[in-house]
Amino acid sequence: MVATGTAVVMTERELERNMRAVEHGIAQQRLSGLTVSDATIEDMRRAARGEISNDQVLANIYAKFSNVATPRP
Repeated sequence: MVATGTAVVMTERELERNMRAVEHGIAQQRLSGLTVSDATIEDMRRAARGEISNDQVLANIYAKFSNVATPRP
């Protein structure tokens, strides 16, 4: 993976690995009886492609639940 300015360039193998990790994470949540919103899934896929950061994914999740007390790092 190589950062060029603000874009992240990754190999096809890295992209496949990242997308597989997203799908595994979603599946794990479903096995636990939980659901992941479509918006969060899309954010996770965007992060896997290097379009947004993991921090932005978390910020979007926290913003969605701003009316709920949630522990933050």
